[in-house]
Amino acid sequence: MENIEDRTNTENFKSPSLLRNIMFLFGVDTDKNSRISSSKTAKLCSAYQRFMSVLWIIYFLHFVAITFLYEIRSPVADFRESISRKFGDAIAFLLWLTLKSRCQRISDILNDILHLGSSLNVAFKQISDKIGALVAVGVPLTIWVSVFVELEERECKSVLTYFSFNYSYVSEGYNCKIAWIAMLSYQFATYTLRTCLAVLYVILCFHYNKLLHKLSKIPYKVSDISVHSSIRYHFLTYESIIKALKSFENTMSLPIFLIEIGDCISMFYCFVKMDPFHQSEEKWFLKSYTVSGQLLALRAVLSFLCVSLAASRVYEACKNAKDVQEEMMKKLIASDEEHKKEFLLLLVTHNSPPFTLSAWGFFYFDRGLILTAIGSILTYSLLILQLDTK
Repeated sequence: MENIEDRTNTENFKSPSLLRNIMFLFGVDTDKNSRISSSKTAKLCSAYQRFMSVLWIIYFLHFVAITFLYEIRSPVADFRESISRKFGDAIAFLLWLTLKSRCQRISDILNDILHLGSSLNVAFKQISDKIGALVAVGVPLTIWVSVFVELEERECKSVLTYFSFNYSYVSEGYNCKIAWIAMLSYQFATYTLRTCLAVLYVILCFHYNKLLHKLSKIPYKVSDISVHSSIRYHFLTYESIIKALKSFENTMSLPIFLIEIGDCISMFYCFVKMDPFHQSEEKWFLKSYTVSGQLLALRAVLSFLCVSLAASRVYEACKNAKDVQEEMMKKLIASDEEHKKEFLLLLVTHNSPPFTLSAWGFFYFDRGLILTAIGSILTYSLLILQLDTK
């Protein structure tokens, strides 16, 4: 950061490396510019990223073909249901495409927050990185197991036929083995990257929250000789944190918007499909996917709540910092000594509104958003159920 001098112990503050490695495996390389371009490692990483780009394009083309050539043309498939069910695939590809174009900006965000952490002696807890990596890998694995735990050979054949455009090319007795591998790849592609980014977003929000609280707890005495330098340090550090938050907002707001919209659609779809009156005998997969549907709904709810609560904590921390600045101004006014410059610095900082993170500007993260969003989803879901039963 420009306004905070570099500390010599920066190397003791490490970013969430496991989450960054998972993002690298799925085609988002945030360490690209840190490697020597002529080195063998850099060339191998670049080749791997190009390979992953090809796989993501194939994934998207397969999604388009399945949706528009099979789902929509099928006489038994409902268009609204197909779009809602396949929405997660579109989110996964758009999220990769968005992150691919923001790799350097994500790397800059992590470097900025490390410099801020070294200045205020606030380091990342590596346990959060390990838990986040476990969640990012565990979510698609859990969904995959829940899908195939009760499937029989005939049902596995139907899954393979669906994904291969009604072509059956697997010998009898091997359908489930091939389907397990295919669906494992599909679940990882659909959920790992979005879960990893959501976890990273939550970790960074909590870290910004810790930075603001640490700054607010630094004691200041008006009678102290160093009051000018102390207030100036508070002003510069607070402005540096806000500058980092603005960069964080500009980079992550669109990806988080995609994740939150995907979570809302998933909650809506799963809530409607878990209605027992809409599980017909002809659609066997609705009955077989009851457990996975519940897990998908739970994943969406937890993802939405964790992201929203973590982002709202940044807003609360900014409000707390404003309260501390107000108390400092009151002490300056009540003191016998003149501190005009210090007062003006605090006044300029305090007059700006508390910083609020958003999802691409469509909605802003505060605690009031959570009940509003979930209430709206439940209301529209119940409305759809009422319309369908009439």
